[in-house]
Order: sequence, then C-alpha cells, then structure tokens
Amino acid sequence: MKHPNFLGIVDVGSNTFNFLLAKTDGEHTEVLHQDRSPVMLGKGSHETKRILPEAEQRAQQALLDFKAMAAHVGPIQWKGIATAALRYAQNGTEVAERLFRQTGIPIHIISGEQEAEFIFKGVQTHLNFGKQNGLIMDVGGASTEFIAFGPQGLAGLWSFPIGATRLQEILALADPLLPEQVPSTYVWLEEQIAPMRDLLQHHKPEFLVGSSGFFDTLVQMESHRKYGHGIESYSSHPLADSSIEYWTDRLIPTRLQERLQIPGMLEFRAPMFLASILQVNFIVHQWSIPQVHCTRISLKEGVLADWLHERKQK
Repeated sequence: MKHPNFLGIVDVGSNTFNFLLAKTDGEHTEVLHQDRSPVMLGKGSHETKRILPEAEQRAQQALLDFKAMAAHVGPIQWKGIATAALRYAQNGTEVAERLFRQTGIPIHIISGEQEAEFIFKGVQTHLNFGKQNGLIMDVGGASTEFIAFGPQGLAGLWSFPIGATRLQEILALADPLLPEQVPSTYVWLEEQIAPMRDLLQHHKPEFLVGSSGFFDTLVQMESHRKYGHGIESYSSHPLADSSIEYWTDRLIPTRLQERLQIPGMLEFRAPMFLASILQVNFIVHQWSIPQVHCTRISLKEGVLADWLHERKQK
C-alpha cells in the first residue's frame, strides 16, 4: 500500500471558512474531518472596498485553528481557495499574502467563474441527478453562483455580486423588512441576473440544487418544523417549492431576535438569512421550479476532486 498523503482544503469564503481534511493514497480517498468558522471576512468591505483589520485577524485565527485540528495526522499539503471577499477587495492580494506568511496556508484568489466550476465539480462528483436539466445555486456572503447543467453536462455558469451580506448592504434592508423592500429586492435581483435569463429560458431547469451553507440551515429549520429535530447527515435532501414559500412568508416580518429563536437557525446566519431566502424564492418562482435538492456538497469538494485529478496526471 502506498504511503498516504494528507490534503487540507480551506474555502476562504466571504462569511464562512469551510475546512476539509482528506487522506489519499492515490487510489482511495477518505474525508477525515470537516469544520467551519463564521469569520465574516467581507463584513464592512462593501463600503470601504477593503478587508478590515479585525476581519483579517479573525481569518488568521480561523486558519490557525484549522491547522491545530489537523496537527495530529502529520505533514499536510494545504490549499486555501478565496472567493468574493478577497476577489472584490482592493487589498485582497496583500491580505492573502499576509495570511500565508502568518499561517503557512497558501491562499489562491479565484474568479467567480472558477468558483462556479469548483461547485459544479463537487456536486457532479458526489450526486447523480439523472437526465433532467438542473440549476445549482450557491448563496455566499458577497457573491451568488449559478450553474446550469443537463444530460450533456455543463450548460452555463455565472457569478453575480449579489451575496446575502452584499445584497443587505447595497439595498439597506431594514430589520424587519419594510413592506416595499420585498418587491424592490425582486426587481433588483431581476436586473442583476439578466445575463443568464436567455439561456435558462431554453434550458428550462426542472429542479434547483442548493449548495451548502444557507441551504443546510434551511434543511435543519424545515426538519425541526416537520419532525421536531434536525438531520445529522445527508447527501441530498429535497424541499418542495411550498417549503421555500412558507419560510419566505414566515421570515419576512421577523426581527433578528425572532429569527434567532427558530429551531435549526444558526446564530451567525440569522442576520443575513432574509437576504438569502429572498434570492432563492425569487429564482424558484422566476422559473417555476417545483423542487429544491439541498446538499452540503460545495466548493471544497470540487477543489478536492480537481486536486486529486491533477495529482494523478503527474
């Protein structure tokens, strides 16, 4: 048996850092550990166009915490993949370089299109949706990615700067929402996603795949509502469009403190949860999508699949 190698991947997201530790011998790969940290790296960066010092400090600590979690396995090859927060920030490159010097984890800033490609690779590697046309959606803090796919594979991918935190900051959403802010948010979203409208009118999505973060929290909330408890593990969990509509209507009039009391809601997601579900509700109704398949598979699994492929080519 070949001596195993350990691979550490960190999705350096705008709100959440997601960590994956895997062991591979070149033929078999096993995910040993996963974790996350609500770093809020992009907080305040919309106004300043820069990553704030306190956010950079939180990022450094999260990376060091991930390294400490994995220290027991021995030498690890690390890869950090940074998305919209560092991509949009004027000081993004220098922050990435400082984080590398401070933690030893190299941070690669990728484009929105690369981010969407990694998400697609992760979903494609782990889930099988047959021969139907689908649309993957990943709601981040600063950007939201969409990937259209079908029986022939990838049909189109897009990354828009409409993530939950950014949307909330740009539109100055009140807490609770003002009555006029719901329709005005939908009008704004329709303008933002215009580049993908023509393709989706021909490539009619029969279901939506909701990737990671926000969608996982939504699954837990729906499970508590229906069954009185959360769900420990799943690869794909279905939600009907009626569930999306229920939670949209349920959450629109709420204040932050009320959202924090909802079983299944995570504290760090509650402030931007309304901005996220408004996006999802808009997409589901815009294209009359009857079913949402929620999954924890996301960018980090796509990065792992791509990294393993590169290693085999060498």
